[in-house]
Amino acid sequence: MKNRHPSRSAIELYRARQLGSDELVEMTSHLASCAECRKAVSIDPTTPLIRALGEEHLTFEQLEDLSGKLPPDPTAALHLSSCPMCANELADLRAFRASLQPRKQPGRLRFFLPAGALAVATLVILTVRFTGQRTAVVPSVPPPGAVIVASLLDNGHTIWLDTPGSWRGIDFLPQQSRDAVLASLTSGELPKQVDLKDVTRSRETLLGELTKVQVIPEGPVGIVVLDDRPSFRWKAPAGSSAFHISVFDTDFNAVAVSPSLTGHEWRPKKALPRGKVYLWTVTTSVGGESVTAPQSPEPEARFRIASVSDAAALKAVEGSRLAFALTAWRLGMKQDARAAMAVLHESNPASEQVARLSAAMAAGRQQ
Repeated sequence: MKNRHPSRSAIELYRARQLGSDELVEMTSHLASCAECRKAVSIDPTTPLIRALGEEHLTFEQLEDLSGKLPPDPTAALHLSSCPMCANELADLRAFRASLQPRKQPGRLRFFLPAGALAVATLVILTVRFTGQRTAVVPSVPPPGAVIVASLLDNGHTIWLDTPGSWRGIDFLPQQSRDAVLASLTSGELPKQVDLKDVTRSRETLLGELTKVQVIPEGPVGIVVLDDRPSFRWKAPAGSSAFHISVFDTDFNAVAVSPSLTGHEWRPKKALPRGKVYLWTVTTSVGGESVTAPQSPEPEARFRIASVSDAAALKAVEGSRLAFALTAWRLGMKQDARAAMAVLHESNPASEQVARLSAAMAAGRQQ
């Protein structure tokens, strides 16, 4: 899918939310820079395909539009009026947006723009108003004559280290993300992660003979995930069949149950509420006996879905794979962080800084 448009079948799988995790990462990366394909995958909520999937919760993009000043989608507004979960997520997103707004300064201080800059700003405003599209951030590039000690390419931007020892080219990022990028590039260390005690459990110690583990839940386990319809993956010995996945909340209420499966990966059709912890099991038949995993003494397979505010924090830095990876790591989204860092490393195979951060993520090291 790299360097070319996705096939029609891939687009249909994306619209049906049936792409695998690797293909989904590639498709998302392509859509970020291809307006033609974004138009191709646009989904009409009244189509038979979507009706067949049943009523779903609002997407992050729909919540984002509702939280701003753009005219809301009537379908989304109607769903919001009857869905307390989406209404709460919208309230969280609005609160997060409000926290990012600069405070008004007292007094009569005014800022004036040169005529050229004012014309550009006016053009940007008119473009957004009449086309409904956001203008892309201008890529950062070193100025003519700059002496570059080290550099890396980051999703169209160039980040470089100058002779005084300062990292440049990250002014397009929010201040918090800018500080995190500077700290990690300078130290080679990852930001400290949020507390993950609610999704991590230790292996129990039992006396007596233990049953050999044959079915292993691979993920998500012990992490936070960005996708509110995460892909569940597991390992099982040859000959296993009829897999069934059950997802529970922390009160052990079933929130999602799969049909009978033959593969080793499943993604629920409906979104799970954000900001909550879940645990899941896989049940199958091994050698004629029913087996459910994980089972004692193995720890529960727990994970948390990122809150609306955490998802918004990642969206704010989606123009930088480095900032995205570091922010995802800080918020406990290890899998998303490693995927973004892998793409960055592939684009910068000779970068010492990227290699150090990639190795730290692989080893799970942090500040």
